[in-house]
Amino acid sequence: MKLSQLGQSRILKKILGWVFIFLAIYAIAGFFILPGIIKSVMIRQLSKGLNREVRIGKVHVNPFVLSVRVNDFSIQDIKPVNPFISFQEIYLNIQSSSLFYRGAVLSQIRVVEPRFTVIRNEDMSYNFSDLLHPGENQAPEKNSKPFKFSLNNISVINGSV
Repeated sequence: MKLSQLGQSRILKKILGWVFIFLAIYAIAGFFILPGIIKSVMIRQLSKGLNREVRIGKVHVNPFVLSVRVNDFSIQDIKPVNPFISFQEIYLNIQSSSLFYRGAVLSQIRVVEPRFTVIRNEDMSYNFSDLLHPGENQAPEKNSKPFKFSLNNISVINGSV
């Protein structure tokens, strides 16, 4: 073997080693660390924004196909007897083209057993009336651009209202 070939094979081995290390860290972070972060952030932010208790069973992330699956999700009603909104599972498949469009592009959305509970109160308001105008007193932000998104291939399986 020539000296230049030996140097090239060492460089190739180093590059392959770094690629393997990167993929291993990416997989560990995506499969094991990211689900816990997503779950805690979703519970905290949704509970704060909706002024309702939010419950999430499990979150599964597949970083290689860019998908997220949330199990046993519910948003409690103001009177937490029944959940206001719940579903057994929601599956989101995010396209990598989202990076280029600078917005969320979801190629598949699957919701399994969604349940919506609508109740009319004695004062003729509904159990979701407080959610219709959450920030009436807040002024809109200046120079705010609309969030770009695309939702495709939406399927709802066995839902009820």
